[in-house]
Amino acid sequence: MNENAEIIAMRISTHKDLLKIVDEVKKGNVIIASLSAFKSVKIRRDIVRRILEAKNRLNFNVLGVGSEYVIIAPSSIKIRVKEN
Repeated sequence: MNENAEIIAMRISTHKDLLKIVDEVKKGNVIIASLSAFKSVKIRRDIVRRILEAKNRLNFNVLGVGSEYVIIAPSSIKIRVKEN
């Protein structure tokens, strides 16, 4: 893990924000992305689809948190959901 890694909260409001997210994850940072700018479920699905496409190409880890947030991390950081 990059010792200078940060956890960055970002609001996705345009498709250009996806490029910023990819750049930050490539640097080793973890992103907590808000989808709240998009009220349309169809648009949110499109954004999530694009994130998952980038995940498959660039080997990211992705976790949806509710319907409004996505956590995106580099492959060096494992995201684990612990069940009680």
